[in-house]
Amino acid sequence: MPETRALIDALATNLGEALGAMTGLAVRTMPAAGEVRVQWQAELEVGGSGVGTVFVGLSQEGATQLVAAILGDPSLVADADIVDSLKELLGQAAGAYANGPGKGLTVKVQT
Repeated sequence: MPETRALIDALATNLGEALGAMTGLAVRTMPAAGEVRVQWQAELEVGGSGVGTVFVGLSQEGATQLVAAILGDPSLVADADIVDSLKELLGQAAGAYANGPGKGLTVKVQT
């Protein structure tokens, strides 16, 4: 899949934009620096003009911070909230990519 890097970069940017739209905050996504322990992973299936699988991984702390931005309090974040929020945000990010620079691709968040 030749446009893999563009897809990953766009998903990260669109994920930040989706979170910003939900919270009213300015959100900027950045690649992890150093070692990251992935405790939450989402699979995105790519089809259409490109075929493959992309995995998005977050640490427990990163996933909790992401959902706490929506709920307003980290102590309120449960595992089910992380699952639901990741599916929703990644679905929005994937849709924005597939309807924008990724025309011809389909991107589906696996459940």
